[in-house]
Parts: sequence; C-alpha cells; structure tokens
Amino acid sequence: MIYNLATSDQLEFSYLYLFKEDWHVSIADECKKSPTVRRVVEIVIQNPNLHKEMLADYKIPNSDD
Repeated sequence: MIYNLATSDQLEFSYLYLFKEDWHVSIADECKKSPTVRRVVEIVIQNPNLHKEMLADYKIPNSDD
C-alpha cells in the first residue's frame, strides 16, 4: 500500500491524529493499518528526543471557560 496517501480521517489511520501532519507518512509507513496501542506507544517511546517535533499539540479546554 502507498502510505503517503494515508490520512487521519481514514478509520484505519485514525491514530495519526496523535502526530503532527509532517510525520503522517513516516508513522503510517512504520505502523501500517490499524496498529495496536502498544505499537504506537513504542514508536513514541523509541524517539524521546522528537516528542515536541513529532506529537500533535492539543489543548483541552478548561470547563470553567
């Protein structure tokens, strides 16, 4: 399969929401379709120096706002 066409909107690749778009092709190529949570976590743990560069930055709204 051509993983450079994978998007986080596709059910099998929804895990890509955890990563910045620049990393989608690399991560999809590594994890393929529907990886286990363990596999996705392994990728993150194996690259601790890339966390800020690799992981998506989501803000959880404060319920008081």
